[in-house]
Amino acid sequence: MQIICSALPYYQDQLSISTVDEALQQLSVDELKKVAALLNTNSKPTRKAEIIAVIHRHLLGKICNNCGNELFRCILVKG
Repeated sequence: MQIICSALPYYQDQLSISTVDEALQQLSVDELKKVAALLNTNSKPTRKAEIIAVIHRHLLGKICNNCGNELFRCILVKG
């Protein structure tokens, strides 16, 4: 599953990045480790692909959780 970023670039010469995965691929391993350190996880991967997977799972989990909360609110309002 890909998460789509629809923000418009500020400048015409900016890179065109349309997914979170593409954006994460542009970062170095050291930068990715800093991002991963901000997440509430016990996993400490060292390889780039593994770090990206941890970040991606975290973001996807947050999105799914928010969608579930919205669905629950809709059911309560209509019920």
